[in-house]
Amino acid sequence: MPQPSPSEGVLGSGTEPPLDGRRLGLALGMLVLPMYVALGAPSVALPAIGHALAVPFGATAWILAAWSLTSALAMPVAGRLVARWSPFRVLVAGVLVVAVCTGPVPVVAACRASWRCRWRSPRSRPSPWPASSSASPGAFPTDEGKPDMTAEPFEAGVTEAEIADLRKRLRRTRWPEPEPVDDWSQGVPLAYARELCRSWAEDYDFGFAERLNAFPQYRDTVDGLSIHFVHVRSPEPDAFPLVLTHGWPGSVLEFLEVFGPLTDPRAHGGNPADAFHVVAPSLPGYGWSDKPATTGWDVTRIARAWDTLMVSLGYERYGAQGGDWGSAVSGALGEVAPGRVAGVHLNLGSVAAGTFADPTPSELANLEAEKEMQRSGRGYSAIQATRPQTLGYGLTDSPAGQAAWIAEKFWAWTDNDGHPEDAVSRQKILDEISVYWFTASATSSARLYWESFAHFRDEVTAPSGLSIYPRDITRPSRREAERRFTDLRWFEELPRGGHFAALEQPESLVEQVRGFFRLVR
Repeated sequence: MPQPSPSEGVLGSGTEPPLDGRRLGLALGMLVLPMYVALGAPSVALPAIGHALAVPFGATAWILAAWSLTSALAMPVAGRLVARWSPFRVLVAGVLVVAVCTGPVPVVAACRASWRCRWRSPRSRPSPWPASSSASPGAFPTDEGKPDMTAEPFEAGVTEAEIADLRKRLRRTRWPEPEPVDDWSQGVPLAYARELCRSWAEDYDFGFAERLNAFPQYRDTVDGLSIHFVHVRSPEPDAFPLVLTHGWPGSVLEFLEVFGPLTDPRAHGGNPADAFHVVAPSLPGYGWSDKPATTGWDVTRIARAWDTLMVSLGYERYGAQGGDWGSAVSGALGEVAPGRVAGVHLNLGSVAAGTFADPTPSELANLEAEKEMQRSGRGYSAIQATRPQTLGYGLTDSPAGQAAWIAEKFWAWTDNDGHPEDAVSRQKILDEISVYWFTASATSSARLYWESFAHFRDEVTAPSGLSIYPRDITRPSRREAERRFTDLRWFEELPRGGHFAALEQPESLVEQVRGFFRLVR
């Protein structure tokens, strides 16, 4: 076979100038580098952005990006190695190298990084994970005994279309005739119901979601159900973890005024040693948590879910606090996780009244209040505990019905002078009503009564604290409380306040919580 003469190159012959390895490498490198910039750069940029936002991402994107860059830089070297190949072999090899190194690889890396970056993350917020924990914000390490969970950042919201629908429904309300009494003894007076609904449609700012979005929120799947929770980390390094649980007809919005003082006492005139890391979940079927599709979500199962959630966040020892259903769930937490729950503080101590042969004046007053509650105030719970589905059709379809159903409790259970807005502002009442309406949770929230009403007074053996507010629906004495709370370490009767302590008396509740947990944290 004839050999090429010195004047013949690998890409031509005769009078064509030879193209040596360096020039070939430069040509291939010039082809690769623009493609790397166009396709490979995102595979570096997107993980870098994700890292800056403290968003988890896989190492694959970094490896593939490095591969793309290395391939581009190595082209001059590769060119020298193939300088003596035939033109056809050089062309085929170049196309294959370019296709492999700068084709699908950076694109796949970019897509993976982009998907993992979760662009819907809230604005810059403190990480919900403890500084001492090795867990990333997105997942807890799958060590033995620790759940593998991934918390997704969340923000509440309401659309203009939903607001327009509400207003349309309110304007078309078919009102009943006025009550034949001059008080609230038959329920919410027509005049107040109409005024409240008028204000909801015309004056209310629909800002309940933004007020909640001022705090970090997440959703995570626990026991097959997606649970919404607020998680506010304290700036204090020795803060104690605390899970707050609301009740009915409340929501996590109840706690908006206590999040700051509990997590950052230094900024609110308190002692930094009293700081808490606060987790406030929405009960299953309430607010932005999922609605259970099967039965069985009673207070014990909810307590187990809360314990799973707290452990997934890196909290191996914590406290619990709550009122209404939150008191039942908090008490159950001490029973299902006694090794982790340091203590439970409640602002509702539901116990049996009239159990002593020598009742004190305060015990007699509590017994009379219990009898009156049974006579005129138990209708709502009897319906929700027996026929929540039937009730739900009216409340889910009629915003006026939903508003009246909830507003009546702000009259009956608060420390007011005859009008609910003496104790809680109209905006806060409408905030709570709006949560139930816009999440369509009237029926699902009522089912908790069907699931657990018989277990509301189960025994609590964990170290306990009880704060008694004078207009709450039950107000036991200490010796009455000790029959249910077998390790009662804190008991205090407050001068003002009712059932919604966090809304009515937030400063008082914060001091009560701080005082009790100084004993057990």
